[in-house]
Amino acid sequence: DIALIGLSTALPTPPGFATGTLGEEQLARFEACLSALGKAGLFRVVLLHHPPLEDESVRKRLTDAAAFRAVVARAGAELVLHGHDHTYGITEIPGPNGPVPVAGVPSASARRHRRPAAAYYLFRIRRNNTGWTLSMRVRAYVPEQQDFRDEETREFTTAA
Repeated sequence: DIALIGLSTALPTPPGFATGTLGEEQLARFEACLSALGKAGLFRVVLLHHPPLEDESVRKRLTDAAAFRAVVARAGAELVLHGHDHTYGITEIPGPNGPVPVAGVPSASARRHRRPAAAYYLFRIRRNNTGWTLSMRVRAYVPEQQDFRDEETREFTTAA
């Protein structure tokens, strides 16, 4: 009952820039896909490289992040995963049935220059009486212990 929706944000950029763009055509197909999968009752996980957030650097941002967020606000999604900034973080964007969690996926190779260092998520997705429950657990590497520890735990409930 889970649908993975991958989007491409890749495009050539000038030196010193690492921006990404979805484009109008991909955004239109994305909205149609989200709507159809939502009507089918699936838990929709959206995957893209660039963070779809407002506060990103001009040199590293998703240029049409506002358009992406507008699509999610209209059509809905249950989870958005992104990379690019190599750190973990859980934020929310508006969806038609409540907030949609947006999780930055950390770099598995970051060890010395970032705190926390390498990290990963554990997700538990369950259907409930009214929709879905998503439990997210972040496990972060602790160099001093050479082991992973629980860094953060969050739970989201969404209506179908």
